[in-house]
Amino acid sequence: MHSCGIFLRFIVNRQKNELCYESKKDNGNTIVLNKVDLYRESHKEMLEAFHEIYEGAGYPVMEVSALTGEGIDALREACEGHVSLFSGVSGVGKSSLIKALDPSLDP
Repeated sequence: MHSCGIFLRFIVNRQKNELCYESKKDNGNTIVLNKVDLYRESHKEMLEAFHEIYEGAGYPVMEVSALTGEGIDALREACEGHVSLFSGVSGVGKSSLIKALDPSLDP
């Protein structure tokens, strides 16, 4: 699994900006973990801890795999009718997720 540095900076900045707008409790953000087919078994405890920490902080966590299609339908449903931002370091599969959600797109 990649370093969480960029992810944590994104969360902190998002939270800081949220304070200015007094947003509702449901912040509309979801953390999407791609490529779970590669690490679910080998990093089971880390994944459980990740869920516990971030879901406990109010961020839903989805596990998906653009390669196998696992979780893609649920992600597509969660994105429907919303503007979505996919963020992450190079190689996490942002483009693959977009193509899996809508094969007609070519990011």
